[in-house]
Amino acid sequence: MKPFIAALIAISLATGCHYGTKIENLNFASSPRGASVQVTRVNGVVSGELLAVNDDGLVVLEGRRMVTVPFPEIRDARFAEIGSAYSFGGGKQPDPERLAMLRRISHFPQGITPEIKSRLLTMYQQ
Repeated sequence: MKPFIAALIAISLATGCHYGTKIENLNFASSPRGASVQVTRVNGVVSGELLAVNDDGLVVLEGRRMVTVPFPEIRDARFAEIGSAYSFGGGKQPDPERLAMLRRISHFPQGITPEIKSRLLTMYQQ
């Protein structure tokens, strides 16, 4: 029995193991874009690129329009490329660990400074 287990371990190590989504299949991992998000809110749906996560909500680029969706308005937020580990909702602010995860998959993980916000608003003619 021990030689069988040793052989199984050796084969696993030699061929490698992989579980979950491969990073090369994630569009946002190989480009400067943030993850794609679909947010169901109290009065409709917002879909687009996750630009940033701030303490009050999500900043999403929907087409050529920047939309800030406050956490209390979010009924459901889903990230199709990466699955349910990042999803949240219920009108509640995610816990600090999830906020950190969400920031890492956004276009501006460091946040949007006033200068960047001004440039984006000008660029998108808002």
